[in-house]
Amino acid sequence: MNHRPLAACLLMFALGCQKQADPAAPAPETKSANGSHDRSEGKGDGKSKTASVAFPPADWSVDDLAKYLSQKGIPVNVRPNPQNNLADRTAFNLYTGTETEPCVLVYHCRDAALAKDTAAALGADAFATGRFALGYLPGFQSAGSKQLLAKVKDGIR
Repeated sequence: MNHRPLAACLLMFALGCQKQADPAAPAPETKSANGSHDRSEGKGDGKSKTASVAFPPADWSVDDLAKYLSQKGIPVNVRPNPQNNLADRTAFNLYTGTETEPCVLVYHCRDAALAKDTAAALGADAFATGRFALGYLPGFQSAGSKQLLAKVKDGIR
């Protein structure tokens, strides 16, 4: 008895039942030559499209963020700021000069949604990226701090 037709049929059935690639799913992350992160999707037409990626990665610490900024030409120091800690958010200062000026307040949040909410509460010029919310220290919205926050935002985006 020839079992080849049955085996071929079972193989075709098994291949057809495999999880198909979701066209809406993000493509694998790549790192471009300039160090930026992107996801490129080839559509088989010789062209690729780039979509934004959740950046920075969810497992990054504030030290990882500082290291990344330094690689982008924005050297910053990190100092814990426990007096500004909130529920599910740990506060840090990023600074370039003294420990208070210029200075940016960074919250490392439980998740990206909380980071967005925290940035909204921080007020003017504050923003969220990944699990981080960045803004001004209360009482330290100086010209130097504004410049540093703008540099950090440009370095991340």
